[in-house]
Amino acid sequence: MPDNAVDAVQSFRFPVLVGDIGGTNARFALVVEPGSAPVSARRIRVADYQNPVEALDAVIPEFPVRPASAFFAIAGPVEGPCVPLTNAPWILDAAEIG
Repeated sequence: MPDNAVDAVQSFRFPVLVGDIGGTNARFALVVEPGSAPVSARRIRVADYQNPVEALDAVIPEFPVRPASAFFAIAGPVEGPCVPLTNAPWILDAAEIG
């Protein structure tokens, strides 16, 4: 693994909530420690929730431990701390999610 990738992994506090958030579905999983496989994968329909915070409030209690940080892949233009989804009405606001 390149040094910059190792530095990036070490900068996250574990466990890390990882997510793939699209216009139709969002998938979440928990990575408990560096190098471990994700656990407790969960898929939701974006349309079933008003916003990402509501979705996370529903998903996080299902994990065996509470995440200390998060990393999301988002289907939208990332140009700052607030990211609108391209094909859904959600806006992911880093401060609000944190």
